[in-house]
Amino acid sequence: MAREWLDLGMRLASIEERLARLEKRGLATPAPGASSQNAKGIDPVKFRETLAGVFDF
Repeated sequence: MAREWLDLGMRLASIEERLARLEKRGLATPAPGASSQNAKGIDPVKFRETLAGVFDF
């Protein structure tokens, strides 16, 4: 069960990264509350790298 949640978290981080790139290109409008989410200090890239190191994938 924990493995499934971690996998979902990694996929969500990837989706957020892709959305951010689209927003930078002007192809998508920023999501409401996106700035407050970034204020929490969650870095999707570091999150994914940490999980990859823990589970060796």
